[in-house]
Amino acid sequence: MKRIALLIPAVLVAAMAVYSCGGDETVTPAPPANRPPVATGTIPAANIFVDDTVTVDVSAYFSDPDGDRLSYDATVSPGTVASVSVAGSVVTIVGVARGLGTVTVTARDPGGLSAQRQMGLNVDDRFGYVNVDIQDGQSDWGAVVLAVVGPAFDSLLAAPDLTVYHVPTEGGLNVLVAGEIPQSGTLFRFWTEDRGRIGEYGGRVTQVAARSYEQRDPGSVSITVQR
Repeated sequence: MKRIALLIPAVLVAAMAVYSCGGDETVTPAPPANRPPVATGTIPAANIFVDDTVTVDVSAYFSDPDGDRLSYDATVSPGTVASVSVAGSVVTIVGVARGLGTVTVTARDPGGLSAQRQMGLNVDDRFGYVNVDIQDGQSDWGAVVLAVVGPAFDSLLAAPDLTVYHVPTEGGLNVLVAGEIPQSGTLFRFWTEDRGRIGEYGGRVTQVAARSYEQRDPGSVSITVQR
C-alpha cells in the first residue's frame, strides 16, 4: 500500500508537466497559397469589316482554381486596325482599318495573378464612298481642276451647291469642280470597291479660276482623299 501511495504524486506531476508544455494547444494551419487563373480553350478568330462591331464573352475561356472572381482587360495590336473595350467579361472590338491584328485578353484574380489568351483578328474594308477635300483655298474661287489618281473609281457626286465634270486619264481622272469652292471642305466624293486602299489615292489642284473667271495661281492648296 505504501508503494501505491508513492505512485499517485508522480502521475500528477507528469500530467501537470504535459499541460504546462502546451499539450492541449491546437495549431491553426496556414491558408493555401493563391493560385493564378488558367486560360482554357481557344478564342476563335474574328473576321469583321471596317466600322463593324463584334463582341466576345471571354469568361468561357478562363477559370480560377481557387474559385476567385476574375476581372478582364484587353489590348489590340496593331492599334491601327481596331479599337477594343471591355465591360465585365465582354470584349468589344470595332474595325478601324483593313489589316490583320491580335487581341490579347488578360484575366486577373483579386490577388493580382493573371493569365492571358490571344485571338486573331482580320479587318476587311468594304466598298463605299470616299471624300475628296480641299484645304487652304481662297474665298473667291469659282472653279478648280484636279488630277486624281488611284485604284479604279467612279460615280462621282459633287458636294452641295457644286457641279462636277470629269475626264478619264491614265491611272485616274481630271475633275473640274465649279461653284463656290470652299476654302476647306469636301468638293466631291467617289465610289470605290475597296476603301482599305484609300492610301493609294491622291490628288492635286492643277488649275484655278476666280468666280470672275480670271485665272488664279493654285499656290499651296492641298487635296486629301479620306473617308
